[in-house]
Amino acid sequence: MEVSNNIIYLIVGILLVAGLVSSYFYFFLPMIKSAQTDKNVYSCEIDTDCVKFQADCCGCNQGGKAKTVNKKYEAQLKNQMDNLCKDIICPQVISTDASCSKQPKCINQECALV
Repeated sequence: MEVSNNIIYLIVGILLVAGLVSSYFYFFLPMIKSAQTDKNVYSCEIDTDCVKFQADCCGCNQGGKAKTVNKKYEAQLKNQMDNLCKDIICPQVISTDASCSKQPKCINQECALV
């Protein structure tokens, strides 16, 4: 029984796509989270200490999510995010995630979106 080339191409294509998707979740996402775990990144004294920042490779203008960080760390985190996400292709769609419509505030000395 001979397997047609189309089926083989389909299986290889599915495996390739699955590999690319899993590499994002197992390689890039943990690196992004570890780059943002310093507690000082989220500390604040007043509301203006906090700024809205993309929570993943694809920010709110590309189907992603937002978070808030201390503005002193914004440039450093942007550089880290740019390096980690340089090979990620994001959809060109405005996100409907609730975090994207919230505003940064300092609550109990920690930046939060409300």
